[in-house]
Amino acid sequence: MSEATTSGPDGEDRPTALVVIDMQRAMLGSEPGEPAPHRADEVIANTAGMLERARAAGAGVIFVRHVEPRYPAMSPGHPGFEVHDAIAPLPGEPVVDKLACDAFCDTPLAELLAERGVSHVALCGLQTEACVDSTSRSAMHRG
Repeated sequence: MSEATTSGPDGEDRPTALVVIDMQRAMLGSEPGEPAPHRADEVIANTAGMLERARAAGAGVIFVRHVEPRYPAMSPGHPGFEVHDAIAPLPGEPVVDKLACDAFCDTPLAELLAERGVSHVALCGLQTEACVDSTSRSAMHRG
């Protein structure tokens, strides 16, 4: 999973993975009655492009889904809970479910990255001011 690398400030190669956060059908307006975010088609296309480049480079890809028990469309078993069809995980790509904004909080994300030797992550997804930001800060705090 971690064949792709980025160069650190010391010139050392660092194994990298792309983490795709909350790109679920309900959040992208793909379910009846669910509003789409601003420029949803562009967000999906940009994410698809990042996935294509990451996979071509041999980088690992991990998907994160947000679970919201009080909201049926964001609960396991509902079609809206699934990653959007246009960017769906390929066989073998892990999917992590989270209950908090931080994708590392009470999930196996850190362990998945460690098992694969990943030391650097690229993040993309929805709610950049919340879940992507929280996950980014948590990744930085974890080194």
